[in-house]
Amino acid sequence: MRIACVDPGGRTGWALFEYIDTLRLLEAGQVGPGDHHLLLEETLYGLGELDLLIYERFEHRNDEFARLVSLEYIGVCKYFCQKYSVRSVEQGASQATKWATNDKMRALGFLKSPLFENKDENDAKRHGVFFMCNSDSVDIVVRRQILRQMFGKTK
Repeated sequence: MRIACVDPGGRTGWALFEYIDTLRLLEAGQVGPGDHHLLLEETLYGLGELDLLIYERFEHRNDEFARLVSLEYIGVCKYFCQKYSVRSVEQGASQATKWATNDKMRALGFLKSPLFENKDENDAKRHGVFFMCNSDSVDIVVRRQILRQMFGKTK
């Protein structure tokens, strides 16, 4: 299973995961700031065949600019999924960021430093980790394996 994750905004973070026998982060990065609609689509296309695209849904936060920009890049994600017949999942920002803490991300080896400069990339990764550990569509054995790795248990 190949899963791309997007944290849309003025600077958009993205991550590509693969799950075969374990969860692997294949690549990740950020695009922007500045207009990056086409670059986001090209980045997603360049990731190859995807089974799922997870992106952060819009949540109103009293910041009109952030609202408009985020909605535009969410639109790019929706367009990409329709154009290439990729299944999509929207997640709330607070779901992923509050659940997939820095400690959990570090335990998986997914947290990139320095944190401030890589915030959007790290947040995109958080969406993938949250989905893999909390979605009923992911096999319970897979979820348990990732959770054990996060909490340092080997059994």
